[in-house]
Amino acid sequence: MNVITFGMYLRCSREEKMLTGEQLAILSGIDRSYVSKMEYGVHLPTFAVAKRISESLDDNTILEIYMQERYPEIVEYYSAKQRRPCKVEPLGDIIRKERKTKNMLVYELAIIVGVNPVYITQIEKHNKTPSYPVFDRISKALELPQSATDTFYYQKIGTFEAMASGCSIT
Repeated sequence: MNVITFGMYLRCSREEKMLTGEQLAILSGIDRSYVSKMEYGVHLPTFAVAKRISESLDDNTILEIYMQERYPEIVEYYSAKQRRPCKVEPLGDIIRKERKTKNMLVYELAIIVGVNPVYITQIEKHNKTPSYPVFDRISKALELPQSATDTFYYQKIGTFEAMASGCSIT
């Protein structure tokens, strides 16, 4: 995992609470530009700052992701014995299966979603992971099941939430 994963989750959590970067900065007692740098993956905060942000957003997952990125070897050591395998179908396979079930061509889905058909093909072949807005449009167009949304977040944010629940993505 890299610093961007923490930043992506931080931004998602902040937007979910309908806060601006400036509002989060004020609530957490940090500079607005520092929030932006964390969200863009330029900086990974100290534990104290991550804890203040976590408390401000009332979201403990932020600390979990922080620990995974700051100290991956420690998290790996302590969580390795607690994992149980669970199967997560790749996102591209889910999208392809749902598209074919609805008798929809790649080209048709691409028009509905508003992207290039090559991009849809790359997603289905596991070469790309769609952005949040594109996945949302694909999900609505194909009426994807909840398992697809779970898989998307595992791929976008990382597998730490699954590890925290005792599940090892295989």
